[in-house]
Amino acid sequence: MYDNSEATESDQGDHSPEPASSQKAPASSTLFRCAYCGNKFQRSASPCLPFCSIRCHRADLGMWLSESYGLPFDGEGEREYLEE
Repeated sequence: MYDNSEATESDQGDHSPEPASSQKAPASSTLFRCAYCGNKFQRSASPCLPFCSIRCHRADLGMWLSESYGLPFDGEGEREYLEE
């Protein structure tokens, strides 16, 4: 649903340029996007990655169980399985 790529704290509104000599920020300051709702959160604050909360984890699981989500299937290989 949402891109789960990493985002830094500078995405929160601080758009000042980083000095060329600065090193990469430690992993604890790295923000992630929730795979369900898209909110940004710190990795250490989440009980269940790639989701920001148990609520989003369960909501996503519910979407899979109700078959709202699915994997694409074009029907190839089904005939071979049925002939066996």
